[in-house]
Amino acid sequence: MLSPQQQVTIERIARRHGVLLGNNDPILMVQTMLDCAQEEIEQQQATSMRRFSENVETVLYKVQEHSVNVLNKAYQHSEAVINKSLDAAQQALKQSTDESFGRMTREAADVLAALDAARQLQQRATIACVAGAVGILALFVLEALRAGGIL
Repeated sequence: MLSPQQQVTIERIARRHGVLLGNNDPILMVQTMLDCAQEEIEQQQATSMRRFSENVETVLYKVQEHSVNVLNKAYQHSEAVINKSLDAAQQALKQSTDESFGRMTREAADVLAALDAARQLQQRATIACVAGAVGILALFVLEALRAGGIL
């Protein structure tokens, strides 16, 4: 009995070449051998494709794993750089604040010293004015006493 594939082969040869083949024609044996070879090749291709897919998946997994490691290292490095930058900025701000506070403290001390000097000058001026007024008053009193004949 012929397989459906062998029947199709007999019909093709008859149409194309005008030759009718019998059930035990050697060409059918060649066709069967070709079919077997084709099946074997398809199985080998399927096995090769499966291995290739497995290899690709393995490589992709390794690439993904490596990428994650690289990204983690990059993140850690960038975090360290950011932390160093923040520390440097904080230190610069503290130094600037300390310098500004020191300068303001010195300026405030200078202003207080100037105010104290001005107060002392004002006190001396007040004492000098009072002394001058007392002196003038004493002169008026002496003049009045002389004019009154008391002195």
